Amino acid sequence: MKTWTKRTIAVCLLLALFLTAIPCASAKQYTDVTRSALPDYFDAINYVTDNGIMNGVSTSSFSPNEMVTRAMFITTLYRYAGSPSSFAAVSFTDISSSHYAYNAVKWGVKYNIVTGTTTTTFSPDEQVTREQAMTFLWRYLKNYVGGTPYYYGSISGCGDYSSIYDYARTPMYWAVSNAIIFASGSSKLLYPKAGVYRKELALWITRYGCNVDGIRFGKDNFGFLNSAGNFYSSTTGTKRPMITNYQYSILSYAATSAEMRDIDNMLNAKFQGGCF
Repeated sequence: MKTWTKRTIAVCLLLALFLTAIPCASAKQYTDVTRSALPDYFDAINYVTDNGIMNGVSTSSFSPNEMVTRAMFITTLYRYAGSPSSFAAVSFTDISSSHYAYNAVKWGVKYNIVTGTTTTTFSPDEQVTREQAMTFLWRYLKNYVGGTPYYYGSISGCGDYSSIYDYARTPMYWAVSNAIIFASGSSKLLYPKAGVYRKELALWITRYGCNVDGIRFGKDNFGFLNSAGNFYSSTTGTKRPMITNYQYSILSYAATSAEMRDIDNMLNAKFQGGCF
């Protein structure tokens, strides 16, 4: 099996362990979020709820199939960052100081995570696309966290690779490499121009938190110690920790059924590079 394939599996495994450690019983109970109705998203929605990263649209509804706007996305990322008080001066005419996303936007602009759609507008109610969302996450890692993005394999073989805007190709490559998003179907499509559902945002933030950022000590509900002693790396010079064989045993909790088939293919060495 190729080295990059092993690494890709490893980052998937981190999510597996993390999701199984999330205590769901304490989460706010929404009438439109049940494990039977949303088996692939239920734990992630519990995670973002339990940790104050996303709120419901009401006390009883999460609206998992509502589309995410630019304001929603940057607010979610801002809360994930701990709602820091470091802001840029902005003069967007379409978002006032009373807007729920105002501080999040000022924070996002300061660290070049987001920019305005023009020099004077932010377009807070415009829907975020998948390629925009991955770009914002990638910039968060680079510009705010100061982390080093890791890349494995390639996405040039994805069926809709040519439709990804130039600015988003590296972020989308990073997102696939780190098992935040997966290519779908026999054509291995990434759907870069599609919108983002709230349930997807919850899942992606959870995957980012596990696969890239690691469990945040003192902030998150977790039951696993994310330390160097729990991992190994078989690749000389690779600083990224690898999952242990024991933790591999719960891989099946990490992915949707379609993603699980892709992971099975990787395990059987059926993927020989290209888009995965």
